[in-house]
Amino acid sequence: MEKDFIAVEGIVSCPNCGARNRIGTYSLALRPVCGKCKTLLGTAIDTYTPKQPSTFTPHSASSRSDKKRTWMVYLPIALIVGAAATLYMTFTNSSPRSAGSPAYSSSRYQPPASVLPRTWEQPATAAQNRRLPNGTILRRSSLTGNGSLTVVNGLDRDAVAKLVDRANNICQAFFYIAANSAFTMPGIPDGDYRLLFGTGSDWDDATGFFTRNRACSEFNKPVDFETSTRTERRGWDTYVVTYYSENSITLHPVPDGNARTHDVSESEFQKY
Repeated sequence: MEKDFIAVEGIVSCPNCGARNRIGTYSLALRPVCGKCKTLLGTAIDTYTPKQPSTFTPHSASSRSDKKRTWMVYLPIALIVGAAATLYMTFTNSSPRSAGSPAYSSSRYQPPASVLPRTWEQPATAAQNRRLPNGTILRRSSLTGNGSLTVVNGLDRDAVAKLVDRANNICQAFFYIAANSAFTMPGIPDGDYRLLFGTGSDWDDATGFFTRNRACSEFNKPVDFETSTRTERRGWDTYVVTYYSENSITLHPVPDGNARTHDVSESEFQKY
């Protein structure tokens, strides 16, 4: 014999005593009865209309509450992580980098410098302008002569001069003349000398020359130094007078100047 089953989920009231009874799936052959007075609940079941389950259940409310508590726990952590990342980027971008180091990691895309924010661009290295005091003696031999050489530098850049003895091709004096300044080198012995000079900006002690705007020249004619004596009569008295050379040259053009120069290579200048 085939049995039919009816599925009813809910609570119905007993028509006799009013007691509330929970019912579920039951067989048509075995009708449920009131648990209190044993009255058949068939009429009550037939008229029972199950209610639609509420969309708001304790479970869903608990879920939203848990989510809210989860956000309340993780929100401060997210804020702390974000602040730490901002500080890291700030100090990373403001800290000094070695020349040529990229603003981004090499494994990431690096946009052209022209589109980088100004705070991310590499700061331009300021040009150095190292200088020596006017009249600095860079090198000289034992100068015990009577001659002197005055060099006037009317250029807007510093200069150095080398006095090379033509007899032995040795540099007797190497000295520094600042821009728009003059210097006199004393004690030069008699002889013929080549006068070479270099000009430029930013003096480098390691190389013994300038790093920018470099140029080297030499005066066409040698500079002669000579000491002589002669007897001169002054009134009733006779004197022995000593004459010695006091040469003066300018590195800048002057009206009616008669000193001509020609260019020389840096290797020629640095050779002495």
